Amino acid sequence: MSPSDKPFTFISVVGINEDAETSYNTFQEMSKNIDTIVKEHEEAYQDLLKKNAHIFAKGKTSELPLAVNASIYDILTSTRADYHWSLSPGGLSTNNYNGHVFWDFETWMFPPLIFLFPDLAKGGITYRHDKLKGSVLKAKENGYYGAMWAWESAFSGGETCPVQAPTGILEQHISGDILLGLGQYSSVHPNSEFLKTVICPMALKTAEFLASRVFKKNGKYHVNGVIPPDEYAVYVNDSVYTNVVWQIGLKFASQCPGSRPQWLEIAENMYIPFDADLKYHPEYEGYPRGQLIKQADVNLLVFPLEWDKLEKEHALNDLKEYSEVLDFNGPAMSWAMFCVGWLRLASDEKHHKEASKYFWKGFQYNLHGPFKVWWETPSGGAEHFLTGAGGFLQSILFGYGGIHFLAHDQEVLSGRESEYKYIIGWKPSYLPEGIDHLKIDRIQLKEGKLWLDMEITMTPKAFKIRSSKGNICAKASSSGGSWTMKEGEDWTLIDEKVITEEKKGLLIYECNQIN
Repeated sequence: MSPSDKPFTFISVVGINEDAETSYNTFQEMSKNIDTIVKEHEEAYQDLLKKNAHIFAKGKTSELPLAVNASIYDILTSTRADYHWSLSPGGLSTNNYNGHVFWDFETWMFPPLIFLFPDLAKGGITYRHDKLKGSVLKAKENGYYGAMWAWESAFSGGETCPVQAPTGILEQHISGDILLGLGQYSSVHPNSEFLKTVICPMALKTAEFLASRVFKKNGKYHVNGVIPPDEYAVYVNDSVYTNVVWQIGLKFASQCPGSRPQWLEIAENMYIPFDADLKYHPEYEGYPRGQLIKQADVNLLVFPLEWDKLEKEHALNDLKEYSEVLDFNGPAMSWAMFCVGWLRLASDEKHHKEASKYFWKGFQYNLHGPFKVWWETPSGGAEHFLTGAGGFLQSILFGYGGIHFLAHDQEVLSGRESEYKYIIGWKPSYLPEGIDHLKIDRIQLKEGKLWLDMEITMTPKAFKIRSSKGNICAKASSSGGSWTMKEGEDWTLIDEKVITEEKKGLLIYECNQIN
């Protein structure tokens, strides 16, 4: 369009309802009041942003803030808090993936929502709880106990994956993914009633399925015949990712009343493939080293799994190994996870440069057009690919923003400190070349009871933190330093040494008493 051309405005009006006639009538009514509808839409969206978190990024290019805003917008326009549903990889803007719900929600879109829009995250959990019966039925039909979650879930919660596709039966890391998400949410937004009525019933049924699916051999528990996140590998045994996420899930479920002692025994003795000579994790038992992989898989042990048994040397070797065989035309979110991985393990400038490389790839290859629409792959695939948007936001929040879940720390979950309970860890990183300033306001903790603001600047280099709601305290886990932030006080400057040397940076918790 040239400057002299007349601009055009395109407005899409959609009526949605379970009843076709009601949907059509809604469409007709809205079509008569376009100007009012547009105005209400704009006001509602601005109100939503004012009440929730905001990410501000500034640098040499305008691409980054556009990518951030487009990613958040795409997710927000496909879900709402007052209707318990979940997110499909293609959102509401397309019919990609038939609108079905996959692991994409719990693994890729859900973690950012926990902090940015926790009511939407809670609604996603409630959607799964409402579909629990469908998962119990699937387990029974396949000869297992408990809840075997659908690879493709829709209205009933039953399996909607086409019968000719093996993923519906074999890609059962999804059951562990759902448990992982339940643990992440519970550690950030503890709510005893929600835990009792929604989270634990789901966790117990899911763990029951996992326990019925494994088998024991030579003192170790195995999971055969699966598809890992790398979907180029079909019907393989002992996927590292699957076994680890099941291990984490069983440990979480074991904290719920009514759990079985066997679950911890399985978790502690889960077989995890490892090459002792090369000191890395083969993707699965018998994985041919150097084989092309579709997407991030083993490197997800660093994040979002945050596996507490993962040694740094082995994790670095995993990153190097699989970055060399990652399919360039694979799905968008993989780049972001390699960025987070390098940042979590960074000990020198080379690691930071690797993280920066993957960070920029994370959106420059997959965002297109003036409205920054996500593509599933650099060459196409599903458009409005919310999975890519979620992965990209994770590289900001959990990569450079440095937020750590503490869901797997049993001592933290048990509240060993009598006066407080840790909520998150904070270990931010210096920003990649081309970005000068990153600020994330109103990060929500404890269901919005606490709002945390964080800021990273490069000129001068500084890490800052403050509370914009509630009284928040921070503690260095090993050095013993502590900070207190009263609501509304000025920014607290955190010593670089604390951020770089502490394993999880600062441990954040609510101050019960402030003098």
